[in-house]
Amino acid sequence: MCAIDEKDLEVLRAAFKGGGRFYAIYRQSNLSLATAWRRTKKLIKLGYLRERGDLIEPTEKALVVLAHHGEVGALVQLAHKYDVDKRTLASFIKEVCKRVGSLDYVIAERLPELLKVFNFVDLYDFVDTELEPVVAKLYLEYCAPCVVRVDGNAFLFGDGYVLAAYCRLCDKGGQYVLFHKCPYAERFFSQMKKEFINAEARDSHEAKQERLSKGELLGGRAVGAQLEHSSESGGGDHKTRRCGSSLA
Repeated sequence: MCAIDEKDLEVLRAAFKGGGRFYAIYRQSNLSLATAWRRTKKLIKLGYLRERGDLIEPTEKALVVLAHHGEVGALVQLAHKYDVDKRTLASFIKEVCKRVGSLDYVIAERLPELLKVFNFVDLYDFVDTELEPVVAKLYLEYCAPCVVRVDGNAFLFGDGYVLAAYCRLCDKGGQYVLFHKCPYAERFFSQMKKEFINAEARDSHEAKQERLSKGELLGGRAVGAQLEHSSESGGGDHKTRRCGSSLA
């Protein structure tokens, strides 16, 4: 549904079309000054608007709501940013809004973060549909720190499967896919397993070397301390006696 109060929607439209400072939003809307102020502050708290100094601008969550409520410019802006087809993106937004009554309490400033409204099993519904490339692409954005990138390909691995991928190994043009049935998957996982094992071995070796290094350093300090203690407790007198006896 992505339901939103009409006055809140009016503030979002004003912020999108003629936003900047609060007064510009107020002038763009048909609301009273006090109402516009209260609604703006509310929308900032809910993550639909953000403040940058004196400026107020809509977040991507706001653009999703605006696009769902017929604001073509918001849809165009999102489609351009993520380089996806407008019609397909509109269908994706419709799927998002089918699963939530409102986005008010969904913490998501960016479009890919809205993937959290889907259950894992929901993703299978997008396989072999027009939405598959969009969902796969957004997942690679959403989980960017976990994505493995090799020679222009991108893979998001699950537990023994490929959750999302941009692959050019079989299709040189490249394609975004979910649950990719890759003929090279076994080799990927085998190589990754080797990398983890080798990394663990390297970490273990480095930790051992560090412990040994610290042990030698501490041992050296202990020997030095013993020599210093020995010198202070009589070693110096002994040396003087030896020198004296030789002179005698």
